[in-house]
Amino acid sequence: MELLGIWVAAILTLCIFSFLYQDNPAYKAAQSLFVGLTLGYVLVVKVLKEGIFGVIKDQFFASGTWSVQLDGVAIISAIIAILLGLLFFSSYIPKWSWLVTIVLALTIGWGSGIVISAELSSKVYAQVASTIGDFQGFFERDLFAGENWQKSQINTVLVLVGVVCTLTYFFFSVEHKGVPGKLAKVGIIFIMISFGASFANAVAGRISLLIGRMTFLLSDWLHLI
Repeated sequence: MELLGIWVAAILTLCIFSFLYQDNPAYKAAQSLFVGLTLGYVLVVKVLKEGIFGVIKDQFFASGTWSVQLDGVAIISAIIAILLGLLFFSSYIPKWSWLVTIVLALTIGWGSGIVISAELSSKVYAQVASTIGDFQGFFERDLFAGENWQKSQINTVLVLVGVVCTLTYFFFSVEHKGVPGKLAKVGIIFIMISFGASFANAVAGRISLLIGRMTFLLSDWLHLI
């Protein structure tokens, strides 16, 4: 069975690599198989098992027993959730299809609020707080640190300049002229460096995947290495 799995994986890998020559039915078949398996896994495992059935199990059958607390708040919350869920099906009825916009607006508004606050907290606020915290010790020089201290302080200054200039570029309440304009131009440089590093990291990740597939073909399948 293990040998069969290795052969199937090797054939599918070669089908994907065949796209390097030209688009062909073998590549399309392997691509469709991958997309179908991924969609089936997400639908069955993530949505049904861990999502719908998982929530039902955790909420109603915790520890193998019926554990619903039939208080007023729980009942009202359940009724509201059921009604909002049913509104999604109104899109199939032309006369009442406008009702789906209500639940979509609530879902998008709630989701946007959660995502925006989380992104600001984890990226913007955390970055600014970390930068200020590192810069506080800028003048606290350790006489025995030597070259390491200098490199650390240079990095601190670069990070501070990069954060200030990048945030200035995205600050549109003031026209980018004069000092704000110059800071914004410097911010563009830091943004381009960040994009370049992200792209290089993505390319390195793809090369790592390619090396892994080639190692599988030459070692596990052909036993050449």
